[in-house]
Amino acid sequence: MKADIEKKPEQYTIVELQMENLQRIKAVRIRPDGALVAVTGKNGAGKSSIFDAIEAAIEGARVIKSEPIRRGADEGVVRLDLGEISVERTFAKRDDGSLKTEVRVMRADGSPISRPQEVLNSFFGKLSFDPLAFDRLDAKGKFEALRPLVAGVDFEAIARADKKDRDQRLIVGRDYERVKAHAGSIAVGDDVPEAPIDTEALRATIASARNYNADIDARRVRREGAEQAIEERLDKAEKLRAEAAELEAAAEALQKKLGEAPALPAKQDIDELERELERAMLKNSLVDKRAEKTKAELEAKALGKSYDDLTKQIESRIAAKQTAIAKAKLPAGVSFTEDDTILLGGVPFEQASTAERIRAAVELAMAMNPKLKVICIREGSLLDKASLAMIAKIAEERGYQVWLEVVRDDDMVGFVIEDGELAAVNGRRVHA
Repeated sequence: MKADIEKKPEQYTIVELQMENLQRIKAVRIRPDGALVAVTGKNGAGKSSIFDAIEAAIEGARVIKSEPIRRGADEGVVRLDLGEISVERTFAKRDDGSLKTEVRVMRADGSPISRPQEVLNSFFGKLSFDPLAFDRLDAKGKFEALRPLVAGVDFEAIARADKKDRDQRLIVGRDYERVKAHAGSIAVGDDVPEAPIDTEALRATIASARNYNADIDARRVRREGAEQAIEERLDKAEKLRAEAAELEAAAEALQKKLGEAPALPAKQDIDELERELERAMLKNSLVDKRAEKTKAELEAKALGKSYDDLTKQIESRIAAKQTAIAKAKLPAGVSFTEDDTILLGGVPFEQASTAERIRAAVELAMAMNPKLKVICIREGSLLDKASLAMIAKIAEERGYQVWLEVVRDDDMVGFVIEDGELAAVNGRRVHA
């Protein structure tokens, strides 16, 4: 059971590697001795096949080549003896040409462990983490490679949420500046009434005054008509003497009535009322402007709060991510910036010295594989003697195996591969 392994605090290295008919390898058996395990030989000899097989044995389908079985064979196998447990992965061709792979994980007593790939995935780290390959990655690639060391952080979800909030904050910021500028552009004087003036009442007063003045004008017209009638009647009286007495009497009566009529009142000043209406309408426009300004200021305040809230959300996620990164088991001097750049000694990883980068990359590989203490370096030929000595020292101090793929024309170093088979070990020829 999975729990049976996880109860054990053991850390594992490769005691023995066996493989047959995988890629370029015919048959190889290697028993490492020491911290550095050099697999050497010419190009095309089959060295890379050994490293591919080690990774495939542990990591399974995600790293298996499309054609792992050696040409001419129908089945291939890799076996890793890790001491307390062993791993065996087989590859076979089906009748339809497709690939079938199976894995078995067994205890030292030979009893099988159920759900073997699930156990391997959860128990062992990322064996395919190559320190030299890591050093060649760009900043983004380095960050992606190191994400497994930061537990509990969904970087994609954080990036999506940050992008959404930053986009929204950009929109809110633009609206804030627009509304704020609009509020600032509205000029309102100090002499503005608290409430709009009732201009309808003024208009009604003006209409009433117009009607009043019109009535006075009508009365004046009627009086002028009466005066004209008097004159006409007097003229007629002179011409019509027979009717003079009667007309004179009527004229006298009309004159008396006109004489008794009161004086016409003064007309109302409509011009002043209209000026008052204009003043009221001007003040009302200022009231409207002040209301518009107040509304714009409130909207700007709300947008500013929304902008600040989005900023706090982004900063909170960054802080949580940085807290998780701080808890990660990173080598001394390795850190992440807020924008996910990898630093080494406080400078971008790429700017550190070669020795510093190699040391840090090796220590990162060890952090990736705390239980299966095996590191694979594909291009070991690129390492100078000082770098090899440094790696050997670190590996010995921490109990790790570092497998190196080295291109050489001689057969004096490490496990020498020729034509898919083990030809020599440290200068001593292996005879079949």
